[in-house]
Amino acid sequence: MTSEPQAEPVVFESAVEPDKQEPSMSDASSGNDGLPDALVEQAQESVPDMMEERLPDMTESTVEIAPEPQPEPAPPLRSVWVGVGNFGLRARTFDGVKWLKIGGNGSGNQHTADLLRGVDYGDGVFVAVGGNTNSGIMRTEDGGATWTDVGFKTGGWLGGVTYFADTKTWFAAKGYSAEVLRSVDKGKTWTAVDMSKSKIRRSSGIRNMTAGQGKVMMFGDNGSLYVSSDKGVTWVDRQLVGKGGLKFVTYFKGSWYTASGDYCGVSKDLKTWSNCPFTTKSVHSAVVANGELFVFMGGPYQTFITHSKDAKTWKTFTLKPFSGLFANGLWLAMRYADVYTGTTLQGLKLQPRGNS
Repeated sequence: MTSEPQAEPVVFESAVEPDKQEPSMSDASSGNDGLPDALVEQAQESVPDMMEERLPDMTESTVEIAPEPQPEPAPPLRSVWVGVGNFGLRARTFDGVKWLKIGGNGSGNQHTADLLRGVDYGDGVFVAVGGNTNSGIMRTEDGGATWTDVGFKTGGWLGGVTYFADTKTWFAAKGYSAEVLRSVDKGKTWTAVDMSKSKIRRSSGIRNMTAGQGKVMMFGDNGSLYVSSDKGVTWVDRQLVGKGGLKFVTYFKGSWYTASGDYCGVSKDLKTWSNCPFTTKSVHSAVVANGELFVFMGGPYQTFITHSKDAKTWKTFTLKPFSGLFANGLWLAMRYADVYTGTTLQGLKLQPRGNS
């Protein structure tokens, strides 16, 4: 019987040659923090070599300091236009071409609880008001994408809303009674202003509000105009007797402008009014943009705009829209359900109705 060969055992050897073996810890001197003398000497000899290899000659070289990283530029601002209307319609657009719509589906009698009559912007919030027998108030903080209903079931319809930047206060006015509501929390909650110290006429028919030059104003039917010069605490009746519904109250070059039908008035103090220094007919609206005042006028078949940069020289050209707004280099104008856009009023382009 033959025996199988036996495997030889594996021999492990040290990788350190005998004459280069590290000394034991018992050979270390006490003055080297417990390190063996051989290691300390080796370290002392090698450190200068490493320093010479790793550090350049600083006496002849120029040190360049990398510039601090700059923050990323902020993305360009986008303007958003928000409009409101019948049956709770809320619509927004960034370019006047494509629109996001909420509500607006209805027919017949337009005087419903969700009728929205006016909208304004301030402090990052759009606030829309309206109603019928109720006081409708809606607000949005995301540019009209989503809305919150904060209105009241009773109290009468609201005809106008405005933001007073001087005190970061929102104001809304009841159309029939001209009573005023105010909000100091971006339109989330509202309280009634004490009107006992103000002389207010019933059936004032307030249709709009505006603020500027330290004043808050509400205006509407029968030349109704109320002005507050004390941050909305008290209101003074400045009715333009004998005039119809006021379409706007706008400040430009030291004077206030307003209009009703074929009448256009200008005033320095909102008390005494004189006729505007240009021909007027069926005035629709006015807007200050790019340092100019633009007044939209005309009938259903012929519309024109009168404008001025200095309130002294006035020019006129024909145009179809009844109103317009300007922001970030773009005009957005409207005529009934038609929407026009362009970088100038003379260069407006009609957008397809399917988009608006």
